[in-house]
Amino acid sequence: MSRTTELASAKAALVDAGRAVRDSMDAVLRAMEALAAADEARSGPAPLRAFATTEEVAALTGRSEYTVRRMARDGQIAGAVKDGKSWLFNTRAVAAQFGVEPSDVLRAPRGSEVA
Repeated sequence: MSRTTELASAKAALVDAGRAVRDSMDAVLRAMEALAAADEARSGPAPLRAFATTEEVAALTGRSEYTVRRMARDGQIAGAVKDGKSWLFNTRAVAAQFGVEPSDVLRAPRGSEVA
């Protein structure tokens, strides 16, 4: 067998092996996605985060950020806490006060701390 034939044969074997690895990795990724989807379906939506930002409360309540900050400053929003220059809002208190259903924006990433 000539050197060229040996190299061509080795190259073909490597290409086949590469395809097999790629196909195996694709199968593993599909299985992982299926497991993640099943886990989410079983456990339901992520829990609410403990606090929301001014921007999130404004979007949730349909008010401007300025109005939300003014209401917080004037004590008109239950669970509002000043954090340096920013405001943080108790998610459950805001939802109850404004009679709104918290949106996915206020859901905590899986595994994060909530109060």
